Amino acid sequence: MARCCKAKPVVSIGGNRFCKRHFLAYYERKVSKVLKKASHKKLIVGLSGGKDSTAALLAIKKLSGLYDVSVEGVFIDLGIKGNSDVALKLVSKLCKDLGVKLNLFELKKEYGFTIDELAGVKLRRPVCSACGLIKRYILNRLGVELGADFVVTGHNMDDEVAFILLNLGAQNLEQLSRLGPITNSNPELKLVGRLKVLYYCSEAENKAYCELNKVEYYSSVCPYSLGGSQNRMKEKLNGIEKEFQGFKNGILKSFVKIVPGLERFNRVEDVKLCTACNYPTTGEVCAFCKLVDRVKNEKEDKAR
Repeated sequence: MARCCKAKPVVSIGGNRFCKRHFLAYYERKVSKVLKKASHKKLIVGLSGGKDSTAALLAIKKLSGLYDVSVEGVFIDLGIKGNSDVALKLVSKLCKDLGVKLNLFELKKEYGFTIDELAGVKLRRPVCSACGLIKRYILNRLGVELGADFVVTGHNMDDEVAFILLNLGAQNLEQLSRLGPITNSNPELKLVGRLKVLYYCSEAENKAYCELNKVEYYSSVCPYSLGGSQNRMKEKLNGIEKEFQGFKNGILKSFVKIVPGLERFNRVEDVKLCTACNYPTTGEVCAFCKLVDRVKNEKEDKAR
């Protein structure tokens, strides 16, 4: 924090004002809190083109020498018209500028449908939820195939606090037990660890980090995420934060202290390998394979 800095402030977040040098140092210290736990490991970063995953890759690349981590980017082309193509261009330029290998995964090519096509299928869950399932599955699969120790996502402090409160309200202790800045790999179950390097960074801080580094990011909102419960919770939390400054940070720091006590609710013993794809599930067939079959069957029915 640059309270005593005489340089001109360029960033003002949560009542704190920073010059460029002090903000970048402050931000990278937050990222280091999590990144240092993955020293000497291989990371793949799930890139969407947005400010969060862009900031994550920028910071990891800058700090990679300090913690001896190797990093590659992953972009999942979801086939969302007017969104995916723009995001891919930005991600491709970012990886090229940083000298990071980019792995491209095309949903249509691999599984025969896009998210736009998925939106026309009758599902038991919202499109945004189904899309999240697809991205989690593919990132884990690519993590296994690329030999990664951790998959890095762009989840930030705002996301995590919203997840915590939503799951507390739903009494979903099993889901709560899976939250936190880091989860470890389980090679026998083909589960790649998750690393949230932006765990202590807010959306506003991620935006400022990209802009101070003069890196372009995709600022449009996905059309399928509008009205989602997570976004509604984040809006409510922003209102609370204005009145009670530091509220979100306090929730997060408290949760980190209690999450080890939730481990007994994480029923790893129920996880096995899907009979269809041989990736993790708690049933005979995983939710992803069921979703793919549902889309395939409905497309065939419409073609008849």
